[in-house]
Amino acid sequence: MEGRKKEEKGEGRREKGEGRREKGKGRREKRERRREKGSKRRGEGEQRNKGTQGKGKEEPLAIGGFTPLEKVYDFNPIPSELDVAEASFILGGQANLWTEYISTFSQLEYMAYPRAIALSQALWCTDKISFEDFESILYDKHFKILDRLKVNYSKTSLRASIEFNKHEKGISIQLKSKDKNESFHTVIHSSDCKSDLHFTLLANQPLLIERTKNKLIESKITLTSNETNLDSELHINNHKGLGAEINYTTQPNPQYNYSSLVLLDGQYGIRPWKGHEWIGFDTSTIVFEIELPKRKRINSINVSFLNSNGSWIYLPKSIEIQNASRKRSKTYSSESIASEIIKVKIGKRMKKIRFKIQNESSIPDEQPGSGHTPWTFLDEIQFN
Repeated sequence: MEGRKKEEKGEGRREKGEGRREKGKGRREKRERRREKGSKRRGEGEQRNKGTQGKGKEEPLAIGGFTPLEKVYDFNPIPSELDVAEASFILGGQANLWTEYISTFSQLEYMAYPRAIALSQALWCTDKISFEDFESILYDKHFKILDRLKVNYSKTSLRASIEFNKHEKGISIQLKSKDKNESFHTVIHSSDCKSDLHFTLLANQPLLIERTKNKLIESKITLTSNETNLDSELHINNHKGLGAEINYTTQPNPQYNYSSLVLLDGQYGIRPWKGHEWIGFDTSTIVFEIELPKRKRINSINVSFLNSNGSWIYLPKSIEIQNASRKRSKTYSSESIASEIIKVKIGKRMKKIRFKIQNESSIPDEQPGSGHTPWTFLDEIQFN
């Protein structure tokens, strides 16, 4: 009897031990899932804090993601999957305006209007007019009232969007405007010209920036609407790789892969950073190739990185560059990277160039995001 009791007690202890192990395993799995979710979420931190009403460099620092006027107008507080009975429990909607980055009442007005008007229309109307009709009323009537009340409202929705496209000779710039007749006074101040160039650019008319053949050309382009008087400013570093083809062996994270032109459009990302100006990777090893239109002598290559540890974005450990047209070629490398822009000396003729960028396998202890894979963000790759 006693032997059987001891056996039963032993079985009970083993079962309890197994139960504890299963619980421990369950907790570990939960922690891993949370860690994976965190890993996917991070890299968004600063971007969430930098979203604004427009994507232009003239927009002030803000929090809450990219929320243009049309997105606010399209808001519906009642999810489509709810039936009529369930929808009756939805009382309405609200918009929060966080002021961590708003230092004046004037800026607060800018962030609130005209989006507050669009939200009112979205929540109060059971049969909304089209966004295009809403815009007409907004511009013809509400903007005049806001002007009369001296409200510092945003005119970003009036601003033409700037579109960059690859061209066989470099890149082209187009101003996308809803007003097909809108024109822009354009001024180009270039390091290659003794005097500024002045001309009129029409909406949707491409402006070609031809790739430089030898020296780096720095240009400032100012585009001012003759209708709204709103202006946009571009800074272009015209180099030998402007608008070249890029092929990724390592695919960027889809959230930070705005355009294949981002790394070769002649523009450096601004600070505070905005996601559409960078290509982001959530892997430790990154490999890609850039193919120039013609074989050129490359004296050096500048590679631009982002260092924003609070968002788990870290500078890489090393970068290797090779002539991909040859099976055996010299490796040009840079290690112990301590700054955001790295210059690698080459001094050879090249056409197809392979890049290999290596970051830490995990973020070190006591650093933001420790234990997770660091993000690597790249911007302009400049061929000198």
